[in-house]
Amino acid sequence: MTEPLLRYFASLRLTLPLLFGLALGAVAGTVIPQNLSAADYERLYSPSLTAILKTLQLFDVYRSWWFIALLGLLALNLTLCSWQRLPSVWNSLRRMPSSAPPGQPGKQFVQTFSIPGEPPEVASAAVGAFLKKRFASARRSGHGETLSLAAQRGAWTRLAVFAIHGAILLVLAGGVIGVLWGFQGYAVIAEGETVHELVSRRGDQPIPLAFGLRCDAFSVTFHDDGRRPKEFKSMVSILEKGEPVLERRPITVNAPLSFAGINFYQSDYGPAAPPRVSLRVQPPLPAAPFEVILSPGETAPLPPGGKLRLLRFAASYRDLGPTALVEVVAPGGESYSLPVFQNRPDLDDAHRSGYYHIRFNRFEQPYYTVLMASYDPGLGLVWSGFILLAAGLTMTLLFSPRRLWVTISPDADRLNITVTGEWRRNTAAATAFFGHLAQELETELGKRE
Repeated sequence: MTEPLLRYFASLRLTLPLLFGLALGAVAGTVIPQNLSAADYERLYSPSLTAILKTLQLFDVYRSWWFIALLGLLALNLTLCSWQRLPSVWNSLRRMPSSAPPGQPGKQFVQTFSIPGEPPEVASAAVGAFLKKRFASARRSGHGETLSLAAQRGAWTRLAVFAIHGAILLVLAGGVIGVLWGFQGYAVIAEGETVHELVSRRGDQPIPLAFGLRCDAFSVTFHDDGRRPKEFKSMVSILEKGEPVLERRPITVNAPLSFAGINFYQSDYGPAAPPRVSLRVQPPLPAAPFEVILSPGETAPLPPGGKLRLLRFAASYRDLGPTALVEVVAPGGESYSLPVFQNRPDLDDAHRSGYYHIRFNRFEQPYYTVLMASYDPGLGLVWSGFILLAAGLTMTLLFSPRRLWVTISPDADRLNITVTGEWRRNTAAATAFFGHLAQELETELGKRE
């Protein structure tokens, strides 16, 4: 009972259903949104369908018991398959048959030629020296007056399949470790604030951090249209026991920050509070200018009896930079609206016909930043698996084992030399190689006449 069961667990009959099941799981994990909130799923599906999908753990496929079980069975299948095949392959590396086995059609080269008679041992020594120089060291054996030399090259490439199996096992192990013990979360941090935990992407318990993450500053630049952000950047510090261990390190969309195995990525941003715009107001001379600070929608009185209201503000308006649209009410009741530009005061001069002259001094816009965080303790195993997989595929595709037998048998006053070559693939190149090698051997032995 044990032997048939082991053969089944090591067979392709189990591999194919496992791969099919994993493929179905991956499709489900792609089609069905993963790790949303209960309210989101209630909006997407009916209550009965939501209950069924939740029972089947299709809202978190890659952490479900059945998906991890399929991965475990696939790992067991690959391990047993390799374990069964390894002894025979290892023995073939250490020893090869002393005579050529019956070859597969199109996978074996055979050529015979004869040389003048001489002791087979002398010819065998010459053949052995030739093979060592042009192919590989040969092992000699003999049966009566017939001698045989056997050599192989590239036999180590037969281990490529085990390298590929090992690579898949490393990737599977790294993936499972990352799923079970890794996490993905995010932090929303206003400028100047520090957080010590992350919000889980799965919507469950917060993820505590062993350090503090502080947003020291945030900046954003815009394209010429003033609407689309060109780059937004967070300057963050890492604190341990209240003391900074990393200070003012930048994080942008394409330049994450790594600390303690956790990668932080710039994800989003937003205004933490309304902007505060400083405007310089010049009443008619000889009155002195003064400063007014407003947020959009606010109104401030202007002596002697006027008003100033900030209608709208844009941190970047087209290619003109920070721009404010204000409404001015003169003491006599006359009102007018005008834009003022921080970077283009020359344009402001075109709007100086009113009672007050308005200049744009500066503005303050506090932001919050959204940083995505990911921790994957199995990532090293996954990368190791991919490197080993590349090595195994390179061995398989670019190299091939070749075996060669040379049989020496006396025939009257001559010696018959039979060259037999065997290969696994690339028939045209292998046939040409062994044909050229046999011709060289015949020429080399002919020189000794």
